[in-house]
Amino acid sequence: MKTKSYILTALASSVLALAPLASSCSSELDEQNQVNSETQVDENGKHTVKLHFNVSKTPFDGTATTRSADKGWEDKDIVFLIFTRANGETTNGHAMYDATKQEWSVNFELSLAKDQTTACKAYYIDGVKAVDSILVAKTIQVLPTMGVYSDENATYFYPTNGTLEVTANLTPLTSRIRFKDNHSTIDTETQYIMSKVKHITSFDKEKMTLTEEETSVHFRVNKDGYTDYLYGTCADNTNRTMRITSPDCNYTTEFESDMFVVGKSGWMDLPNPISHNGWKQEWLEGTVGSHDYVDLGLPSGLKWAKTNVGGTVETDAGDKYYWGAITTSGSYSNSTTSISGNASYDAARAIWGETWRMPTKEEFLELRDNCSISYNISGSYNGTVFTGPNGKSIYIKAYTYWTATPNNSSSAYKYYIYNNRIPETYWDTKSYTYYIRPVTN
Repeated sequence: MKTKSYILTALASSVLALAPLASSCSSELDEQNQVNSETQVDENGKHTVKLHFNVSKTPFDGTATTRSADKGWEDKDIVFLIFTRANGETTNGHAMYDATKQEWSVNFELSLAKDQTTACKAYYIDGVKAVDSILVAKTIQVLPTMGVYSDENATYFYPTNGTLEVTANLTPLTSRIRFKDNHSTIDTETQYIMSKVKHITSFDKEKMTLTEEETSVHFRVNKDGYTDYLYGTCADNTNRTMRITSPDCNYTTEFESDMFVVGKSGWMDLPNPISHNGWKQEWLEGTVGSHDYVDLGLPSGLKWAKTNVGGTVETDAGDKYYWGAITTSGSYSNSTTSISGNASYDAARAIWGETWRMPTKEEFLELRDNCSISYNISGSYNGTVFTGPNGKSIYIKAYTYWTATPNNSSSAYKYYIYNNRIPETYWDTKSYTYYIRPVTN
């Protein structure tokens, strides 16, 4: 796909004092063929000259371009420059845009090569302005919402008795992504955290170097349902995974081949307990043994497992058991008392160990009566979401499950999970096989 270039050319006369001078600058003025009548030196010893700035900015792939390329340069936009001199050394400078005059001004520390096309480098950070705090800072903090662009193969031409001309094509150094909230009511209060990505965190003006780190990025959804663009790249190309932490749990997804690749742009639906949108759910609460649990904030403090016995993810059905059997081929028990936590009859305790056990009838009713209930029937999901008093959720697939509570010697209580129906309990003969969702205290 061809990229568009936005060309802006401006002419500047002089610039005010912008930054302190290196102590060696004044001696450079004596070098022959390095300075002409157009050159000025401000009170800090900085060289200031007229600038003819040919700079284009390549946008991300086929999407709406960033502010500066789409609407033109804004007042006090700044492009950082590093010039190669005639003797092969370098000197730093910067160009600043004056929107009122519609022209650029430039300053630099040491004199430049003359009458030849010479190398330079250009860096632009979207959102950074040429204000006093930036001009005197040695290091600039780069936020995840700032795009960073560079041209390390830029050139300049400084003719004798002429105007300094810089030519650069700024291209993005990262990918960018934004997220969409697909709820019917937009939630602008919840803070999300994105991890497993790296982004540019700082720019050293003196060394003209960028620092890229793997850090957690905090963000919220705007009123239009989208987040701001977040700039970065995949932190580990051998394990291309992104993680979003929300108030209810973690969600992970694998990067697609063109996701978070330099120069690429796109958006994704945010995951939530009702619609995971292709994300894999990871619960925040913890584990007992090797199995995850969720604390829903129930009055009893009971924690419900993420998966069924025999399942590895929440969408797995798992294994079916007779009531009181601890293997899939075992016989049912004629016990007339609760078997919860009894390793001889409770498959959850016998197979998962630790403090895992089958829930009682009353404990299931506590879940049902203290949670808000919704339904998820998208993709591999076909069941009920229980959201507890603390806002955390579990998903239980649409099947029939045993409780640990007997009705008599030949029957016991079960509960139904059906779509678009309130879960309910009823007794059934123990010789039927049903699923088990464990609990722990």
